[in-house]
Formats: sequence, structure tokens, C-alpha cells
Amino acid sequence: MIRAHLYSTIDILLAQASKAIVEIADQAIIERGVFNIVLTGGRSAEKLYRVLANEVGDFNHWSFWFSDERNLPLGNIERNSEMVSRTLFDRVKSDSCHPILYHDNLKVAAQQYANNITENIVSEFDLTLLSLGEDGHIASLFPYRSNDNNRHV
Repeated sequence: MIRAHLYSTIDILLAQASKAIVEIADQAIIERGVFNIVLTGGRSAEKLYRVLANEVGDFNHWSFWFSDERNLPLGNIERNSEMVSRTLFDRVKSDSCHPILYHDNLKVAAQQYANNITENIVSEFDLTLLSLGEDGHIASLFPYRSNDNNRHV
């Protein structure tokens, strides 16, 4: 079932999205002791992360993953993880953040991230946030390009 929600302002949308995320997080933490959330990049997401940073008092049981990333070295301001770091991660334990690491070979970077997921025993994520890029990509899946649907990363 698809449900559509319309909001009169971006602030109301962000408040409702933040509330929904916190509810899902609370339930996951009750059930498994951890909330695995997959983050996205983009300006809309940045605004949401700022709201979350103000709304959530305790990120101790949250584990942050990424659905996509620019293949740039850690610390580069163009990385999604750097944007999230500026808006949210200053209140989060570093071992709860799982950025996609840079590697000059994209297949190696993808395999390293898949290994990170496996090593942290994440069989499924509780919530995945996605946004649509200007060129039509979602989670580094670009239109009209082939993707290996049998790989997790």
C-alpha cells in the first residue's frame, strides 16, 4: 500500500519525518538493542539531520550506515559522510558511524563496505533514507547503467 502525505511547509515535513524516524528507532532498540539506519546525502537530508540532532537526546543505540557516497578521501567536504558529520555526528560515538571508505578501485571500496556490514552482523537495516539526485540516481544507482542486483553493495 502506498500512502502519500502532504505538508504545507518544509518545517512541518521535517518535524514529522524526524518523529517517524525516532519512533522506528525506539521500536528497534526495544526489540534488538540497536537501530541500524542508512543515511543518504543531499540538501533535504541535511536539513533532516539538523532536526534529528536537535530532537534526539541519546544516539547511543543508533548505528549509522550510508546508501551512497562520493568516492573521495575522508575529510573531503564533498563527501556525504562529511555533511552528516557537520550536522549530526558531533553527538554520536565514532564506532557507531560506518562511512564508506575511499579506494581508487570502486569494486574494492564496495567489497570493503560489504565486509563492514557483515562484520557488524547487520542482516537487515531498520530504515533506509533515500533521495533522488539531480541526474536521477538513487543510492548510487544511476539510470540507464547496469547494476549487479545480486550484490549488497
